[in-house]
Amino acid sequence: MNCRWNQRLTYAFVGLLSGDAALVLYTLVNAFLVRATHLATHVGEPERVVSVALQVVTLYVVCSLVGFLVVGIPVALLLPARFVARWPWLVTIAVGALLGPPALFAILVVLGGGSVHLSSSFRETALLFAFSILVSTVSFGVYVALLRKQLRRTS
Repeated sequence: MNCRWNQRLTYAFVGLLSGDAALVLYTLVNAFLVRATHLATHVGEPERVVSVALQVVTLYVVCSLVGFLVVGIPVALLLPARFVARWPWLVTIAVGALLGPPALFAILVVLGGGSVHLSSSFRETALLFAFSILVSTVSFGVYVALLRKQLRRTS
C-alpha cells in the first residue's frame, strides 16, 4: 500500500536526474544563444562558448549530487509518501523551490571550510541560487509525480 524506502530513494534520484537535465538544457540553450550573438556581432570566441558551458554545467551537476545527498535523501526518507502525494501542485512546487537554497548553502559551507563569511561567501551567488531552485523544483516535482503514480497503482 505504501512506497518502500528504496522506491522513494529511486524516485528521488530519478527526480534529481530530471532536475539536472533541465539545468543542462537551460544552460545549453543559453550557450547557443550567446554563441549566435557572438557570431552575429563578430566578438569573442563563439567556438568555445558551448564547450565552456558544458564544463561549467558539469560542475553544477556534481554539486547538485552533493546537495541531493545532504537535503534530497533526508527529505525522501523522512517525509511520508502518502503525506507528500496529497499535496496540491502549488505546494509541491513551492516546497521544491525551497529545498534548493539549503542544499546550496550546505555546499558553500563545505567549500568554505566549515565557515561562512557573509561579506565574501555569497558575493555573486545569485545565479547559483537560481540554478539550485530550478534543479530542486524539477526534481521534487518529478519525485512527487512518481510517488503519486506508484500510490495510485498500489491502491
